[in-house]
Amino acid sequence: MNYAAELKKNIQRNYLFTFLYNFNLTSSIWMIYLASKGMTLIELGMLESIFHITSFAMEVPTGAIADIFGRKVSRTLSRVFSVLYFLIILFSDSFFMYACAMGICALSYTMESGAGEALVYDSLKENGNEKYFTKISGYNEVITQGAMFGAYILGGYLSNFNYIYAYTGAIMIGVISILQSLSFKEPLIKSDSRSKNIKDVFKQAFESFRIVKKDKKLLFVIIFVEAFLMFTTTLFFYLQNYFLSIGYDPLSIGFFMALSSIASATSAFFAHKLEKIFDEKKLFAILSIMSCFSIWAIAFSTVPYVFFILTNIADGVLYVVSSNYINKRIPSENRATILSFCSMVFSLYMMVLFPAFGVIGDKFSLKISFIFMGAFSTIITFILLKLLFSSRKDG
Repeated sequence: MNYAAELKKNIQRNYLFTFLYNFNLTSSIWMIYLASKGMTLIELGMLESIFHITSFAMEVPTGAIADIFGRKVSRTLSRVFSVLYFLIILFSDSFFMYACAMGICALSYTMESGAGEALVYDSLKENGNEKYFTKISGYNEVITQGAMFGAYILGGYLSNFNYIYAYTGAIMIGVISILQSLSFKEPLIKSDSRSKNIKDVFKQAFESFRIVKKDKKLLFVIIFVEAFLMFTTTLFFYLQNYFLSIGYDPLSIGFFMALSSIASATSAFFAHKLEKIFDEKKLFAILSIMSCFSIWAIAFSTVPYVFFILTNIADGVLYVVSSNYINKRIPSENRATILSFCSMVFSLYMMVLFPAFGVIGDKFSLKISFIFMGAFSTIITFILLKLLFSSRKDG
């Protein structure tokens, strides 16, 4: 089969990989499992911190590895680290080993975060089909949400019998995903002609930072997008306790969260159609205003779940459209590194602002925390609108 046809098959193969990657049977039960093995809440919090610190530190270096040594290599290593993480968690019984496992889990995440999207975009670009990236990203988001939804249900069901069943299933799926990751065809980009030396990782990282720093609009779009993705993630966690505090039962809360997931997947699916109706500037403006309004409404509304669903609708479109916007502005030879930089910004937000909103919620109330979140989102939105429409010369 010729090179172009192999790259075209990457798209179909990526749909399967996306499903396997997100069908994590342990994602909703790992904290409960470790608590059952004697971990305290403080130790669980420390383990989560280890994950985010490692993610923040390793995002750009692992992205550079993907650009230099290959996106396929990075994806395969991601799945190998994932299986290793499950094995350590399953067979260990000490905080130290769990901490090592969380670091390895973070490496698994960072190895995939820039590499997968870069592989898909450059597979399309090499065949002159990058205009379909938004549509394909929408399909991927639907698969992601569907896989997560199914994994939550099956993982919880298996854990009712024994946690070991869920972890054994996760290991088996991980091994299958390792084998499946080997089926991808690596797109040929300019960096393939360079020496593949680990020393080049640092050179690649600095060059990518230079590209982002030079493009001010690209830099702020990254800062803006990751901020709003952080808002949605933060709301997902804190609203669970907030809903309980205002009288909703766990079954209702689960229903709200499921609806929000469906809303996000549906909006992502139709993002490519919205992109044809509105240009990217107008879409960014609409989505930022919609998200900002919804966050404020959550703080003051008697039906906050309605506005949480709206934030997820905006989030689904924003994720897909911003991904296309960013990929169009960056060179292929730096793509995985720069996309990993985006994830690094998200990790920084989660490290700093996620606990900060939690502290505000503890000291005052979650409603006050949501007000602070609304204020921050207003500032981000105002700056974004000013930047996007300050000049008509640049998209």
